[in-house]
Amino acid sequence: MKKIIEFWNRIYYAAYSIHFVISCYIIDPIIYPIERVFYSILNCIPAIKRRNEREGITFDSIKETAHKQYHNPESGHFMYFVNGFFSLVTALPFLLCISILEYYLGGSIREWFFSNLALNLILIWGGVMLLQYLFAWKHDRYLTYFAAFEKEGTRKRAVWTIGLLIVFVAMLVLTVYIFICAEKKHGFWRP
Repeated sequence: MKKIIEFWNRIYYAAYSIHFVISCYIIDPIIYPIERVFYSILNCIPAIKRRNEREGITFDSIKETAHKQYHNPESGHFMYFVNGFFSLVTALPFLLCISILEYYLGGSIREWFFSNLALNLILIWGGVMLLQYLFAWKHDRYLTYFAAFEKEGTRKRAVWTIGLLIVFVAMLVLTVYIFICAEKKHGFWRP
């Protein structure tokens, strides 16, 4: 069981790493110039400018504080995005199995799944969240694993991160492809 929990948290850490890289190297260069302009406009107000000078608040100090808070795995808002992506990553195998079953069994699986689509998606998502709670969130177990993974070499972390990204894209493409093939095979496809 310990190996399963470690594997789960390693995938969770890889999802965290993917989002961290996207945030730091793609989103931040777009957002920070906008924030700098907004800070400059607010700093034109004399009362705000005096308060900022008195408190020693600069744009760089605001940026650094926000960055530390946002990317903090313990309490940062960033983890909401990571959890959303991770729940999609862990739900994909279930959706792939449903697509394969539809391909081989046909309309009965399709009718069952789509007639109760909201319920089925909620059950899949709920099951994933239950596993996430048991394997990672309970007693903040993931923080211990994150600390251990941070101490590993950069190469190993990069291999897991890139590997997760490749597996995610491959499973997503495969799920959609099998679903479309099943729809065409059973006459449900209307392009």
